[in-house]
Amino acid sequence: ETDEAILLKLNIGVATILRNDIENIEKSLKEENEELEDRWRDVSKEIKKETDETKEKFNLIKSKETKVSEDEEIKSTQAEEKPKPSESPKKESPLGSIPKISIKDRRIYVNDSLYYIKGVAYGINYPECPGGMRGYEKISPSIFKKDFKMMEEAGVNTIRTYEPIPDELLDLAYKHNIMVIENIIYPHSATLFDSDEELANLIDKAKEVVKDGKDHPAILMWSIWNDAPFTWGRKGNAVKRFGFEKVNNFLKE
Repeated sequence: ETDEAILLKLNIGVATILRNDIENIEKSLKEENEELEDRWRDVSKEIKKETDETKEKFNLIKSKETKVSEDEEIKSTQAEEKPKPSESPKKESPLGSIPKISIKDRRIYVNDSLYYIKGVAYGINYPECPGGMRGYEKISPSIFKKDFKMMEEAGVNTIRTYEPIPDELLDLAYKHNIMVIENIIYPHSATLFDSDEELANLIDKAKEVVKDGKDHPAILMWSIWNDAPFTWGRKGNAVKRFGFEKVNNFLKE
């Protein structure tokens, strides 16, 4: 031992550990631990808030049921109220209302409730069929019905697709209480991340997909990339070829 380092004798030789490194590691671990504790406190508060809201709703429903049983004349007040002139009714899809999706403090909220994703990546692949949407028409609808039923039973509430999926599958997801993250464009190893023309084409494709799916209640969000930073493929690593800044700015656009 010295004031600056500790020497450890090992079977393969001697290892030198600087005291400054030990102190830095301890400091880093302490900071990470404090950050985790802060996150846990935030999550605990959110869980408590949701629990309290659920109890409040339950008590409200129970109170209303009691009132109905005591007053038979309540039926005369059950006519649906029309929105006031200053109010706009919430937009409805053929399946149901469009959920409000928001991001607060890097957390996802659906209709103002914290949303915990429990999901899988879902691809359209089947033996002896082309991959992706090219093989969709060749697969029996019963296969997809079975898939979504099993996912719901397993507790899955979200899937991420590799490409936009047809409305029939979005409807099926909604039926089984599953939200969808659609991968809408597919930059790959051959994408020219310094090309304004290619960027414009991808933006047009993204807008088209979002426009088609924005009013479907099963959509949670859209994804713009897959398997970053493409360390595989014919052209190799895109970040190494174009630089982090160009790739990052390309995706931001």
